[in-house]
Amino acid sequence: MQIRQLKRLVELITDGDVQMEGIVRHFSKIIYYLEKINNYNKLDASIENAIRGQKENLDDLKVIFSEFESYLLQLDSGDIDSDKTLDTLMKIHKYTTDLEWHISELNEINGKMIKICSVERE
Repeated sequence: MQIRQLKRLVELITDGDVQMEGIVRHFSKIIYYLEKINNYNKLDASIENAIRGQKENLDDLKVIFSEFESYLLQLDSGDIDSDKTLDTLMKIHKYTTDLEWHISELNEINGKMIKICSVERE
């Protein structure tokens, strides 16, 4: 990724339109609706456990975003040619990987619920 693109990413993430707290709220809302659908349809205990786990992971997600944002801001500070840049990029990579995991977990629960609901409607 070029430095110009990286700076643009920093601008997008820290801009008012894309607040990380908003993403956590969206994740929280997704979990709320998954739980509501699961409870209403009395689906599967494993889904209930997975949802409970994702609710617990929301606090971790808040920490991930907070640390992720601080590293992005370090890059925005202007000194991107220092030896710290590689270290910062490695930390950003770790946090994007963690974020991908959280998204993947929610997607997996959603997929299981779709399968169960589809079978029940047949």
